[in-house]
Amino acid sequence: MKKIIVSLLLFACFQINAQSFHKGALVADLTTGIDVYVVKYHYALRSNQNFDTTITDGAGSKSQTLGLSYGVLNWLGLGIRGKFDNYYTEKDKISGIKPTVKGFEVGALIDFHMVRKEKFNFLAGMEIGYSNMLYKTNDPFGTEIYGSGSWFNVHVTPRYYFGR
Repeated sequence: MKKIIVSLLLFACFQINAQSFHKGALVADLTTGIDVYVVKYHYALRSNQNFDTTITDGAGSKSQTLGLSYGVLNWLGLGIRGKFDNYYTEKDKISGIKPTVKGFEVGALIDFHMVRKEKFNFLAGMEIGYSNMLYKTNDPFGTEIYGSGSWFNVHVTPRYYFGR
């Protein structure tokens, strides 16, 4: 059963589109995946004795992404992308309470379609956008931690088209 679920998840990570990219094409994609991050955060406590530290850690989330791109030229696409993240957490060792962490990202994208064949498309591009995250401790006090900021990525994507 686990092999079937893993196989389905891996298959869902690939984008399936109806036709190759061209000028005037409107390409929508819906993807799911697992993201892994290296996180560096800095915090300071100000009191009688100041405490100031930076910690490097890791994080992981499962995500769903919806994107839309328009073919401005045969080789150039512009678009937008939205993404919902649900981060993996574990129970606190002392309280036994499991926190929840959710995020949302939205950004603009530019793609350069370098190889455009009938059944294959190879593109490279970049995105810039806004991201926010809400960490709920689920403690009796209703403690919440949130943050937001900008992000940037560079990507290379091979696409195989099924059907027309």
